[in-house]
Amino acid sequence: LCSSDLNPFISQLINSDKSQMNSKKSLKANQEATFPTEYYNDLATKILNYIETDKPYLNPDFQIKDICVHFLVPQHHVHYCLNEILHTDFHELRTEKRITHAKTIMKRVKNPVKPEDAGIESGFSTNTSFNIAFRKYTGMTPEQWLYQKEEFKD
Repeated sequence: LCSSDLNPFISQLINSDKSQMNSKKSLKANQEATFPTEYYNDLATKILNYIETDKPYLNPDFQIKDICVHFLVPQHHVHYCLNEILHTDFHELRTEKRITHAKTIMKRVKNPVKPEDAGIESGFSTNTSFNIAFRKYTGMTPEQWLYQKEEFKD
């Protein structure tokens, strides 16, 4: 059945529905553009402040949805801020913060944390995931990194 076989009224309805569907797709695709840049810059700043201040990444179950719940914003807004404004993604940011925290607690003078405990205390769910991520970000194991830091103290 082709549209020429249909009565003109039905054909017009079908074309109207197609046009509306394309408009909705276009609207959704440009949704980020409808919000002022100021909104996303502000949200990106708030996200970074939240992560720095509250340190939610120390929770092994920390997910992007936790940021959404905290700020009462849709997940695609958070993704946009991370990807387009901060030029990172959630997993990279979370892992980077965890590695930085692990380094800090391993090298502190009072009560330094052993490398085998630093990963868990920094939000990694296992030592294996910590060691893999640490090596990816630093090019060495936590033990090697700590030894190198100790060497430079002397």
